[in-house]
This record gives sequence, structure tokens and C-alpha cells, in this order.
Amino acid sequence: MYKLLLLLVIVLSSLTLRAQSIDSTFLEEKFNFYSKKHSSASLFLHIDKSIYTSNEKIWFAAYLINLPRNQANHHLLSIFLVGEDSRRIELDGKFQIQKGHSTGSIRLPDTIPPGRYQLISYTNVLDNSGSPVAQFSVPIEIKSITQQSSGNQIGLRDSVQRKDKMRLNKMGIVVRFFPEGGNLADGLPGQLAWEARTAQGAPIAVTGLLIQGEKVIDTVETNSYGTGRFMLSPDAGSIYTLKVRANGYLLRDTVFDLPKSRQNYLQLHLTEAVVNDTLNLRIYSLQRKAVQIIVHNYQNDYAYYKTSALPELSKIRLPLKGLPKGLSTITILDESGRPLAERLFFAHYDKTISTAINSEKDSYNINDSVKITIKMLDHPGRPVQGMFSAAVVQDTRVRGTLSDIETSVYLNHNLGKLPPDPLGQGLGNKDYVENILLIKGWRRYTWQDFVDTKAGDTLQHNDALQIKGNIKLRNKAVKSPVTVFAMNGEGTKIIETEQNGSFDLLTEQLLAAEGHKVNLIVNGTQGRNYQININDPYLQINNRMVQKLDRGYTNQVIGNSGSESEVLKGLQHNINLQTVNIKANNRNGSLHGYHGVPGVNECGDYVDEHDYLNYAKSVNRFKPISGKMYQIRTDLEGNYFEVKDVYYHGCTEEKKISGLTMNAIGDGKEYYVTEEEKSNNPHRSTIYWQSGLLTNSAGEAELKFSTGELTGQFRLIIQGVTTDNLISGYGSVKVKEN
Repeated sequence: MYKLLLLLVIVLSSLTLRAQSIDSTFLEEKFNFYSKKHSSASLFLHIDKSIYTSNEKIWFAAYLINLPRNQANHHLLSIFLVGEDSRRIELDGKFQIQKGHSTGSIRLPDTIPPGRYQLISYTNVLDNSGSPVAQFSVPIEIKSITQQSSGNQIGLRDSVQRKDKMRLNKMGIVVRFFPEGGNLADGLPGQLAWEARTAQGAPIAVTGLLIQGEKVIDTVETNSYGTGRFMLSPDAGSIYTLKVRANGYLLRDTVFDLPKSRQNYLQLHLTEAVVNDTLNLRIYSLQRKAVQIIVHNYQNDYAYYKTSALPELSKIRLPLKGLPKGLSTITILDESGRPLAERLFFAHYDKTISTAINSEKDSYNINDSVKITIKMLDHPGRPVQGMFSAAVVQDTRVRGTLSDIETSVYLNHNLGKLPPDPLGQGLGNKDYVENILLIKGWRRYTWQDFVDTKAGDTLQHNDALQIKGNIKLRNKAVKSPVTVFAMNGEGTKIIETEQNGSFDLLTEQLLAAEGHKVNLIVNGTQGRNYQININDPYLQINNRMVQKLDRGYTNQVIGNSGSESEVLKGLQHNINLQTVNIKANNRNGSLHGYHGVPGVNECGDYVDEHDYLNYAKSVNRFKPISGKMYQIRTDLEGNYFEVKDVYYHGCTEEKKISGLTMNAIGDGKEYYVTEEEKSNNPHRSTIYWQSGLLTNSAGEAELKFSTGELTGQFRLIIQGVTTDNLISGYGSVKVKEN
């Protein structure tokens, strides 16, 4: 049942509240349909750091949040890594989801090119447009390790300078305006937010002259976020512009047009949009106007009122007791139901979980034992029981692009990609959130879409993503069921096909320890005459998501060309982050490294430097690797061609059996502590990782681990969930020379 908020408390108002009409029935139906059409489910991926080197593992924990109805349908997590510039998928994997949580790791190959990437994840549930209901993307950087010629130094290098210099030197700025409530109204005071960014999307502080006709009426400026705000009471028929003088990004003075004001509109103004339990608003109107006010979150909670707005200023105080924490909307409609003004606000900002982190020492020695105690309390100070993941990583391996779970769920999920907070606090920076709620140019939900929603729009294709297989005998369809063995190295699952040889590959049939393969073998006297074909719909979803890839805002620091070295302090040997020109690898002339053994295999299969499998026009040919994804290229008319991703299942002549090898679905049973301690790597930049940690009844948990041989500052990052809130905490560990 939907919860009605408490009645409006009028502090100083000329509004007269009237009883609710039968329109509330209409709203209940629409909110019911809309909440099903637009699932509130969100996915967050906590990774251990944001800067990696080849051959390192990306450790992750996935959290599914806001799944009131169909949590069990989300049983598989798909992850893939794609280059931001190349749009090439470098690796992918699948992992089991249990009770809204998944964990695991993926290893970066030593041949992966350095640069900027997006790590994209999603679950198997699709909406009615065929897109994943829950998806998440996080940017990472990959550096390559090289041995310096002078002394015993280890260098981390990337190749971002070639394009970044060009982008940074490109002239021009982008200025956008955002009237509070959606429009400027003739003769009414309204707040206007504005945003200034470089052509590359970086925020800049600029000063502009506000002009009415040809008269300068004010001087306005943007702050370090690239945003600013000012009040304006526009005269009907007047033209308003903003002149920004020539600067480091503009060759000449440039004039930008402000939005035109409208007649007979009212004006909405919030004194603060980031509030705790009360929302204070003002409504301006030139004439008496019948309006309807709806406070809602486009989901399960709303309040509806019919009233009249009068020419006198109305100040309204709204208690928000029945509204959950997060983004909500106040929408003002005319008596015909047409929207007049709308404004986002953030409710119950103060309802956060405090995470106290205490260590036994102020600093630790190399190869020292560390014990950290964590205590979590809710807003009233009561102990919190929740599940979380924790990473302790070298401070220089973490960038500001590493999102926290609160910012992701409360802001990004509804507003999309946002400009980064210069302070790196995200939701924790109240001033940043205030600016975001003013300048965000689009919303995930719209009132018109809400009104138009029908019952037929609520269908979700929960079983759409299903890995399927098919057995053929001498490339022809079989006429009777076939038995297939799925072997993961620890046991064997038996799969019985349909009459025509088709079968579904279930999650439990493909489960194995991370990094392992699953071998599918046909049981029968025909032996190698059988062929196994696999249809993996996740590959199609991956490619579709790559086509829509948007790098969004950048955290690039203006004026920094990236050519200077950045030292990761605390190493016995300096690790330098440098920009270099990449030269061809001397093993086979490849720009991106070693592609494989030159030549073709016993079956005549080969790949080229572009990873085209068995492409007749390939000049450089290498033996393909079983279980790796390649591309089938088909040339079309003219200079056009199309490619399709396929897994190479190996050469059956080599195996002498009928079968194939495919990547397993990770079961999430291996953890960093077990694996990394066995590796005896003293230069680990991640010295601790663990997911699935639980606090006790007192809200406490302990972390125990050992430092390596790297010195300097390490960052402790905690992300997690409770039954009704999110966990995000930070601490530090200092490691010094013995």
C-alpha cells in the first residue's frame, strides 16, 4: 500500500488546502504501473582500487539494492572490461548472485594495452526494452610495468598523452542554464543555475556579465564545480544574455542566450534542496491559480493536494516523515493536470550510518600484523548490523572516479553520470549535492511518461538471458536426445538435450572456482563426430552496451598535460606513472603486445592482430587460444564490414573427443587473503580485500591482515548494505620503514 505523507504545515501561506478528490485513485494506479515499469533496482560494484597493472586481479563485490519483488530472478552477474577509446572488449566473466550479492575477481592479461577503461556489470534480468534492469559502470586505468635502464626501478606507464594533449588544447566552453522549477516566468523572481565546462567536459570557474537587451544588470560567476546561481525577475518581452569574456578557453568574448520566460506561469523556489525531515518552499504567482501539488519519488510514496495559489508570496513547510531517504520530487500541476513547475530535492540527508575505524597503532612496519576495529551506528546512535566489503590499498592507486555506494545509489541511479566532486566526497559533500540538483539537465523519470504509463508497460523479461546449446551430428540436426557431461574439475553435471539436440545451460551446471574452465563432452559412440554449439546472449548485450558507452564527465585536471611522472611513494623501488609513446613489440610487431604462437593450429584455425578468427585476408596469423573470445569478420559491399563476437572452443582434432571448453561461472568462494598470501608478493598495492563481512549485534567487526614491503599511506575503503540503509566508510593505514 502506498503511504500518504503528513499534511502540509503552512507557516505563512495564502494557500487553502482542500480535501483530496477521487484523482488520488488515478495516482495510485499510475504509481503502481510506473514503479513496475521503471524498476528501482540498482547495482553497485565495489572494486579494490581504480589503477591497475597488467597481470593484477580486479577484486569486486556486487550489491543489488531496492529489489522488493523479484530478487531471486537476479541470479547471474555479467562483467566485461572495454577500452574507452578503442571500444574493444578485452575480457569478460560471469558470476553467481546469491541473495542480492556476488563476489569474485578477474585477472588482467599481461598483453592488455595500457589506457583508460570502463568496467561494466549487469544482471540477467531485462526490462521491456531488452536492456538490463540493473547495471553499473566504473572507470579504471591500466598501467604497464617496465624496467628502467638506470638502477633497479620499476615504472608504471600508460599511453594517454597522445590524445589528451589534443583534447586539452581544444578551445571553447559549453554554458548551460537551468531555471529552478523548469521555466522562468514573466515578472516573477526565479533562481537560475548555470554551468560552465570546457569542450572536454571539465568544470571551470568563469565570470560573466548578465545583460538585459544591451544593459549590463549584474555580474555572475561559477565556482570550482563549474556551477553558479543567481536570481532574476524577467520582464515580458525582454531578451537576456550572458557575456563571458575571452579567457584561456575562449579566443574572443562570447554571448550565450538565457532561456525565454513564459506568461501565466508560477515560480517555485526551495530555500534548500538537501534537507533532513522538513522541506521549505516558496511559490510566486501573479494571479490566482488553481493548482495541484504532488510530493513523490515516482515509486511508492506520495502526497497529493489541491489548492489555490494567490498573488501574495506563499511560504510552505512540508514535513517529510513518510518519505524514504533519497531523491524525491515536488510537482505542481494546473487544474487540468499540466505540469507548471517541478523540482528535485533530497530527503533525510542526515540519516547516515557512521563508521568509526580504529587501529591498534598510528603506523605499522613492513611485514607487520594489522588489526582494525570497525563500529557502525545509525543516526540515533544504535548499533548497525550489516554486510560489507573492505579494501586496503595504496593511496596512489585510488582516483576520485572510484564511486561510493551512497553516491551511486542515491544520485547516479536516478540522474545518470554526474560531474565529479572536486573534493572527492560525492554525497558526503552537501554543497556539491545542492549544485547537482540545480544543474542536472535531465531526469530518469518524467511526469508525462508517468501519466502515459499503462498496465502493459510493466512486463519484465526475467528469463530473457539464458545460455543455450545445440548438438549436431556431422553438422546435421540430431533426431534423439543426447547426453552431455559438464566437467568443472571438481565434479560432473549431466545434461539431457531435447529431441532436436537443444539444451539450456543453467548457472549451477557452469559453476566452478574462479579462473577455471568447464568442459562439455558428448557421451556416445559417435565420438568426435558430434559438434557442440553455444549461444551466449550475454555477448550480444555486451556489444549493445559498448555501442552506448559514454565516458561522461572527466576528472582531468586542467593544465596538467600528463607528461610528468607521478611517483607512488613508499616503494623500495620507485614506481613511476608516466606517459610514453608505445612502440611495436619486437616479438610479432604488435602494438598491444604478444598475440600468440605464429602460424595456424592442426585444424587450420588462426587469428590475426585484430583478433579476427579465420579471416581470409589476414596477413599475420597466430594460433588461437581455446576459451578466448575472438571476432568473425564478414566483408560487405564497398568498405563496410560487420563483426560478431564468438568464443573459440578449441581444435577437435587436437582433443580427439567431441566437446568444447568454455569459461565457468565464478562461484565466489575464493578470497584475496587466501590467494594473495600464497603468492608471496611483497609489493602488493592491495594488502587486504574481503567481501561478505558482517557486523555483530554491537555493530562491530574486525579486520586482520599483514602489510607488505611497500611503505606510505594506504586507504581503507568500506562499502556495504543494511536492511534499510547503505554503508560507506573510509580510514587509513600508514606503513613505514622498519
